[in-house]
Amino acid sequence: MNSSFLDSGVARDAIESVLPMIESLILRKVVHRSHLHIVVLDPVSGRVLYEHSLGDPTTWEYRYDQLARAKASLAFKHRMNSREVVLRYPHLLSIGEVLHAGGIWLDGIVVAASGFKSEWDEAVCYAIAGILLAWAQQRYRILKDHDGDYASNFPLES
Repeated sequence: MNSSFLDSGVARDAIESVLPMIESLILRKVVHRSHLHIVVLDPVSGRVLYEHSLGDPTTWEYRYDQLARAKASLAFKHRMNSREVVLRYPHLLSIGEVLHAGGIWLDGIVVAASGFKSEWDEAVCYAIAGILLAWAQQRYRILKDHDGDYASNFPLES
């Protein structure tokens, strides 16, 4: 089962919406690298909705794509930011799980990034998650305003 209101197109749009902010951070040398990998998960299934890389992955010092996916997985699994899991709840970690901040969980929305320092990975993720929340709320409102009986469109499973 997947989210009724978020899909790969919305995830792509959310990431593209923050690219000017990311490019500004890079140009002003606020961040120390010009490469980043971003992952958005479906809030219901946890599957990857969309991924985006900045920079040439063949020149990356680390596999930032794998790190971002691992951060996202950790945030989804524990329903909290990866920073919180690692710093406050290390007893929840399994062997082999990532020990880095940069995956956020915001009202069920999971976005993770890797490539910048963790505080900037998270800042990018929060910007994307905020846009995703707005898209979901707008799609819900449009459906509700159009149909008037949202609940009847989604019958309970028996």
